[in-house]
Amino acid sequence: MANSVYWFDEIELKTKIFAEYSPEKIQKHLRYLTALTREAGSEDERKAAEYIKGSLDEYGIEANIYEADAYISVPKAAELSILHPVQKSLPCLSAAFTPPTPPAGLQGELILPDGLKQKADLKDKIALIDGDKENRSAAEKMAREKGAAAKIYITPGKSGAIAVERLKSAWGNPTPETFSQIPNTPAISISNADGHYLKELLKQGSVKIKLIADSLQEYRPVNLPVGTLEGRRKPEKFVLLAGHYCSWFTGASDNAAANSLMIEMARIFAKYREFLGRSIRFAWWSGHEQGAFAGSTWYLDNFWDDIRDHAVAYMTMDGLGRIGSSGYQCRNTEEIRNFHENVVKDVLGIQVKSKRIPKTGDQSFHGVGLPALTGKQNLKVEPEGDLFTEPVWYSH
Repeated sequence: MANSVYWFDEIELKTKIFAEYSPEKIQKHLRYLTALTREAGSEDERKAAEYIKGSLDEYGIEANIYEADAYISVPKAAELSILHPVQKSLPCLSAAFTPPTPPAGLQGELILPDGLKQKADLKDKIALIDGDKENRSAAEKMAREKGAAAKIYITPGKSGAIAVERLKSAWGNPTPETFSQIPNTPAISISNADGHYLKELLKQGSVKIKLIADSLQEYRPVNLPVGTLEGRRKPEKFVLLAGHYCSWFTGASDNAAANSLMIEMARIFAKYREFLGRSIRFAWWSGHEQGAFAGSTWYLDNFWDDIRDHAVAYMTMDGLGRIGSSGYQCRNTEEIRNFHENVVKDVLGIQVKSKRIPKTGDQSFHGVGLPALTGKQNLKVEPEGDLFTEPVWYSH
């Protein structure tokens, strides 16, 4: 706050700004956005973009909707059946950025690779991939190199949740050099509980399964609403405040809660714009997981000079409004760490220890050297054995 405002009582101004916050306005935005299935490049995405721009227009913030071509993948129908030694169907989801199986599906022997130590031939086998991110990446690479027919990803965690896997490793739109990084075998994801069940079956002997998976992959135009609230002292300098608004489903925590809060922040800061030293640029990205962060990558590519010369910090808002959360996760780059931790302590009254921000979640600006921060509530870890009786879907 001290770097952005001047000639006033800062404590008094901060009190006034916090008092402006309106839960009713947040709920209004949430009701509209969560009624839409905001799939990247869809009609509902366009409606959400126009709603966001309309709100900015109402607050007197100069706004545009940029259109970008993005390589989008959306999972479709998926089925998983155990054929031997038992006959049983398991709930599953198709993975994004993977090719479909034949309409009749694939049948094969299930095998559990052991990281990079697996010596068995995976050709024409169906790989069951478990473990943390590092192990999963190694197993994914090995399954690809050794000719696995398909892959089944076990969702991390101790619940019955099933993650929507996004397996494309190329960042943003693929290039001739990175197209080969897109997986070339079908894949699905299952819950941790069902993954444990399959691993127990494998201990007893051979397991044969059948899976059907479908996944759409195509170029689509996506919409990027962006608005700039000009500061008074150094209007050419700006903080980039952003979050993705496309979504797998209609849920609020990914990412309509953060989208709604951003709209409310725009309203409040617009009311107190005379106290802004620098500008604030609000951006809502599309093509997040469905495009491997294609929207934010497009924006950097097309506004590189402006961001390099004038942006002072990048704040992303994602995963807010989580019921059952505990604590606060603080991630940032070193240049902005003390500021971020002090704000969390001042506003939330908690002492946090930051972790370095990873390159994920629309962190498309590391290459230009832009200081970055993000934060969200931690989810509580469920006790062993406390499994949901029905699958709960979420993005991973």
